[in-house]
Order: sequence, then C-alpha cells, then structure tokens
Amino acid sequence: MTYLLREADNAALTEKVRLKMASEKIVKLVIACAMVAVVLGVAGYVVVFWHNYTGCQQLEAEAAKNGKPMSCAEIKAAAKAQR
Repeated sequence: MTYLLREADNAALTEKVRLKMASEKIVKLVIACAMVAVVLGVAGYVVVFWHNYTGCQQLEAEAAKNGKPMSCAEIKAAAKAQR
C-alpha cells in the first residue's frame, strides 16, 4: 500500500516537473518572439530613414544639376507649396 502511494506521489511530482518545464519553454518562446518583433521594428525604422536620406540626396543632386542648389528641406517646402 505504501509503495502504491509513493508511486502515485512520484507520478504527480513528475507531472508537475513536466508542466513546469513546458511552461518555461512557452515563456522562452514568447520572449524570443518579442525580441524578434523589436528587431524587426528597429529594422523598419532604419529602412525608412535610409530611404528618406537617399531620396533627399537624389533630390539635392538633381536640383544642383539643374543649376539651383537647394537643401532637402527647401525642396520639400517648395513641393508642399505647389500642392
């Protein structure tokens, strides 16, 4: 009888350990997914900034080529005024 109770206690303990390990794996997976989301968000901001920067460089080069050297802010203000 004592042996059966001990086996039942061991089985319950083993199940608790198994559930705890599964829970820890889920938490680690959620943290990893959150980290990936942050990295992708930062990468998105970098891509947008780079695109705007290179776009301004092209606009400034084109304005200088046309004989009217202007800054990016001036070009954007002029474009906004034309709308």
